[in-house]
Amino acid sequence: MLTTFAIDDFGAFSHLRVERLGRVNLVVGRNNVGKTMFLEALRLHALGGTPAALRNLLLERDEVVTEITPTDTDEPDLHLRVASLFYRGPSGRPGQATITLGPIGEAARALTIEPRIIRRVRIEGGG
Repeated sequence: MLTTFAIDDFGAFSHLRVERLGRVNLVVGRNNVGKTMFLEALRLHALGGTPAALRNLLLERDEVVTEITPTDTDEPDLHLRVASLFYRGPSGRPGQATITLGPIGEAARALTIEPRIIRRVRIEGGG
């Protein structure tokens, strides 16, 4: 069980530290402050940041730029907005920082995601 959680350079968060997590936690706040992003970070960490987890998160958020159907297969290729996962600094543009998610002070259990992980993916199993 996670008792602390840190987020660096993910979505709306440059740096976020949650010092105390319990078995049950209530996440509250005004609209557009990062509640869902916080839960997405926890989910990515729990799933190990696999390419499938990243792809599914981007598809659920509808972060698809274009769909291209190749001529040699019926499965479409998707161009996903991977940059939407990364913190946007004061300029409003995503930086080239590495996302880090995990317990505070436990680097061995931290998950890191680099900007170049996903470029194009295929829908597998119909979605």
